[in-house]
Amino acid sequence: MPKKKLLIVGSFPFTRKDFRENIFFGGILSSCKSIINSSAFKKYELILIDSTQISNPIPSFFHRLIKAIKRIFLLVYKLISRRPDAALIFASDGASALEKGLMIVLCRIFQTKAIIFPRAGKLIQQTDTNIIFRLIIKFMFKQASLFLCQGPKWKDYALKNLQVEPSRVSIINNWTASESLLKIGSDRQFNITDSPRILFVGWLEDFKGVFELLSATQKILDNKPNLIMTYVGDGSAMKKIKQTVDDNKLQDSIKCLGWKSGQELNDCYRDNNIFVLPSWSEGLPNSVIEAMSAGLTVITTKVGTIPEVFTHNENLILIDPKCEEQIFNSIKNIIDDNNLRIRLAKNGHIFAKQHFSSEKVLSNLSQTIEEIITKK
Repeated sequence: MPKKKLLIVGSFPFTRKDFRENIFFGGILSSCKSIINSSAFKKYELILIDSTQISNPIPSFFHRLIKAIKRIFLLVYKLISRRPDAALIFASDGASALEKGLMIVLCRIFQTKAIIFPRAGKLIQQTDTNIIFRLIIKFMFKQASLFLCQGPKWKDYALKNLQVEPSRVSIINNWTASESLLKIGSDRQFNITDSPRILFVGWLEDFKGVFELLSATQKILDNKPNLIMTYVGDGSAMKKIKQTVDDNKLQDSIKCLGWKSGQELNDCYRDNNIFVLPSWSEGLPNSVIEAMSAGLTVITTKVGTIPEVFTHNENLILIDPKCEEQIFNSIKNIIDDNNLRIRLAKNGHIFAKQHFSSEKVLSNLSQTIEEIITKK
């Protein structure tokens, strides 16, 4: 019996002629890697379309437009020549959402069932503040056979803001709790005498709260000189962060490693014990789940679906966005109270294992897609 054909529009930069592993990163990329390596998706013939956007440096509007037009024509070609049974389409915000919305419409025209999976918390804000954008996204996304959500907030958004039929909305947890990270967490030796080692993983941009974190770290170093802060990632804020570090002679305390992936990224999680992500907006960030899986104590902001999925003071610490004082106080409390740090880390690890295990969630996603394909 031939395999069902599943077209995926997502982050597959290794299919590009200009692929260089050190310039392509992000949450959707991690998720897409997991899908193509998952045993749960071996039953499908996968047809991949790469929609990776290089964010640093930010390309011109003309460059992005040309790339989007090429992807649209590629999609039409694949729909006609390969005739996939379904299309799983990952979407971000802004122009990405508009492009993926057009793809949904084209899938419907060519009688391929489209499954849309938005992943950027900014999309909700954009449709709340721009009525024209909301109307366009509403029209396009309602054409999908299924709207996948990262949590209750996304489901509420799909039902109320976009008025998607309830039967076409389904919650799928994030799936970045890999076996390798879970093993790091289960093997971690929690010690109340551990020196504080803080980790940030993500884009180094204003909206990730990197400067609030930097300022809070500098204040903590005044009383905790043994603290080590490590930034993993890159972006437009990298230069300013490095300049601040150099100007204050903090090279031994604050490290900027650039992007890391695979075993190098796993090593970063293993070698640190506190994770801070003070973003202004998020969906359900991969890095929070990865950090929990690896047994780090997590401090992050009350944005996106984070406060719906996790519980403050049970499996992490939740703070307000754009609040340097709360970052400072939360880190200080975690450092001063090792029992609290260890309790949150252990609870977070257990929670990640129960809810975000890669194979468990991907098996559920695969089954959901199969049900859509077979549904009349």
